[in-house]
Amino acid sequence: MKRMFILVTPGGMGRLTGYRLKFDPTDPNQGIFFINGSTTQVDVVGKNNPSELMFLVPANLQPGAYSLEIRSAIGNSAVHTGLLADVLGVS
Repeated sequence: MKRMFILVTPGGMGRLTGYRLKFDPTDPNQGIFFINGSTTQVDVVGKNNPSELMFLVPANLQPGAYSLEIRSAIGNSAVHTGLLADVLGVS
């Protein structure tokens, strides 16, 4: 699978589709995370469904390349991490 470089805008909207994406927003260990040496958690999530997430890209992201992780627990299981294969870039 070829990795893509996708530009994102701080303060803009993001959307992910897939499966088993839903997470518990009351658990600080679960959610959507931008990672580039430090970790920034998404605070505003508009849609939190098993097959779709819509969220506000954190306005405080600094320029650079980021990985995107989704951390969720299904039922009473441990938190699982999914990693977006593409690299997200902020300019």
